[in-house]
Amino acid sequence: MAKKNATAAPAAMPEAPLKKKGTNTQPNIKIPLHQFWDYAELAWKYAEKYVDRLSARRPGLTRQYIADQVAYLGEVKQLPGKDVRTASITKKLASLSDNRKAVLLLAGLLEDAIGFAYEAQPQLIPVEVKLAGITTLRASRAGDYAAVSTFLTTAKGYLKNNGQKLLDAGAISPDFLTELETLTTEYNDAKAAYTDQSQTSKDGTVEVSDGVTKLKKAIVSVHKLGKLVFGNEPDVAKLFTADYLIEEIRSKHPAGLNGRTTWPKEPDMEKAKPVAGLLVQVVGQPDKSAVTNKEGRFEIKQLTGGEHRVRITSPTGAGERIQPVELVVVLQPGVSKRQNVTVELAPVQAPVVKEATTPPASMNEVLNKAMQDVKTSSNGESAASNGQMASQNGHAVA
Repeated sequence: MAKKNATAAPAAMPEAPLKKKGTNTQPNIKIPLHQFWDYAELAWKYAEKYVDRLSARRPGLTRQYIADQVAYLGEVKQLPGKDVRTASITKKLASLSDNRKAVLLLAGLLEDAIGFAYEAQPQLIPVEVKLAGITTLRASRAGDYAAVSTFLTTAKGYLKNNGQKLLDAGAISPDFLTELETLTTEYNDAKAAYTDQSQTSKDGTVEVSDGVTKLKKAIVSVHKLGKLVFGNEPDVAKLFTADYLIEEIRSKHPAGLNGRTTWPKEPDMEKAKPVAGLLVQVVGQPDKSAVTNKEGRFEIKQLTGGEHRVRITSPTGAGERIQPVELVVVLQPGVSKRQNVTVELAPVQAPVVKEATTPPASMNEVLNKAMQDVKTSSNGESAASNGQMASQNGHAVA
């Protein structure tokens, strides 16, 4: 990656008129780099607005000096950022990793060849495998690229001394050593490219850091001057304070929320198991949601600063359902807050068993019963009447 160099920073302003013994001019502006550019531009904007009064106390603070600082700010800002440098390193590292896998594959073929050639002398196989450098390579870590280089050198020496035996046994092809030489060249090229890119990234990081430090020093110097000049004008003096500028910048930048959802950590587990497929929603903002990935991670961008209620649930159709979680988060403008959440399985609900009930009677049954009641009642009344009549007749006869 070609490195774009920033020009030298503008000369510092003469400090003599304001310099005090023991004054500390080291920058103390704590703000993320992606917000610092806006911060610096705003600082120089206010300095330019009041440059006439400021330059009365410090003649070195001119409009040209401010213009030079803004131009230098633009040059430092255009240097390859961290994301660009990291992406370049990742690409080179991926290439180197692929070459390492090819070496491991070849080492496996060589180990099989040794096993075949020394089949009649099995006790010698571990010795030969070690002499070929395979044992040491197998024991190395994935990022131990020096061990891979050592194996390639050792394997070449081993084949020069023992290759004929393997060849006579039919364990390797005649061009096996040539393949090893080619693979060695490819691996060394990939390793050199990764090393160069890593150094370029370090140099770029230092260059950006140095540029930001120089810009911060100049801004701190102007802020001290502003506080002195506008000591009796609080509304103006605040424009030359880091806290005010940071708050103004952050109010223009959206907030964010990110984190990871996991099951409760088991005693015998090194890390808690992630939970994928959960729905994370900002309550009241349907468009602000995310679904956790296979690592349990989520991210919601473009949020306003302030208090938000966040709900985590299992979407419809999800496998394992969790107990819904709701929490309140307070976000700062321009800051992405990390919020990890531990979730638990929803309690298993026992199936509801309904008691059997007697089915309602049909209309015919109701009518039949009513008619029967009426009939029974009528017979009783008739029997009573007949009895009364008999009694009367008997009386008349008597």
